[in-house]
Amino acid sequence: MSAGPDAVEVRPWWPGEPEPVYRYYPHPRPVLSIRVHGRWTPAVVQSREDHPDGRVIYHVEISLTVDGVRGTFEVRYLWDPATMHPAPPVRGALGS
Repeated sequence: MSAGPDAVEVRPWWPGEPEPVYRYYPHPRPVLSIRVHGRWTPAVVQSREDHPDGRVIYHVEISLTVDGVRGTFEVRYLWDPATMHPAPPVRGALGS
């Protein structure tokens, strides 16, 4: 494992906040490699949120191990080129 920061998970949009613009992707969906728990992990993009304040958040489907159990999760991460980058498609991924 290489040293470096992990991607930042963010909570969903909340009423009262400026509403983001949502972008949804057709099949095959794009894939990002995201650094989580010190490892680069492929994640299938479900949507992208462009916020009025300039933040970009990706809603992804990612396979992670939590408390020793491996599962697929839907997570939202703040875009940061230090913690994520485009990746080749993942064969057999739900979004591909």
